[in-house]
Amino acid sequence: MNKIVTNDGKGLINELGLDAGTLKHKGNYWFTAQKDGNEIEIHTAPADEENETIEIKSVTMNGEELEYCEWCGELMLASEMRKEEQMGYLCERCQMAIESRGEELNYED
Repeated sequence: MNKIVTNDGKGLINELGLDAGTLKHKGNYWFTAQKDGNEIEIHTAPADEENETIEIKSVTMNGEELEYCEWCGELMLASEMRKEEQMGYLCERCQMAIESRGEELNYED
């Protein structure tokens, strides 16, 4: 995932579109929250020496990994996307849009 956000709680809520007030600190750089009634688990790491920012390392929803589509930026289940060799994760809608432009996509799977 590798997104950098402010280490004030608001960074995670804004970046991941979490339901406000549900973010809970569970341990060193481990958080849980709710999003649209689903349980979200977030693992982070320090991103700077001052501890002002954190890097989002992984996000799971109900035990399934979430990733961002590299083209449209939407956060969704990684299992619903394919990983293109150069671009990274792409949702089905963006795959079709890119291919309709005549571009060739090469997937890792």
